[in-house]
Amino acid sequence: MPFYLEYTVNQTAGIRSAVDGADIGEALAAATDALTAAGCSTALLRFCPDASPTAGEGDVVAFYTETGGWEPA
Repeated sequence: MPFYLEYTVNQTAGIRSAVDGADIGEALAAATDALTAAGCSTALLRFCPDASPTAGEGDVVAFYTETGGWEPA
């Protein structure tokens, strides 16, 4: 399933990365690892049935904050 992680780090906007995962649980685990490595404090996870390199495309399935973790959309 095509999941995409969108986030900002150090005032850089519009970072969109494809996230591996057969389902939302696997995608959230992979996204969490990526956010931890990047030092990101907020993000969102999108699902798009077709490959989509454009930020803002796809349904938001979860929101992330450093203090609250992942919350479903």
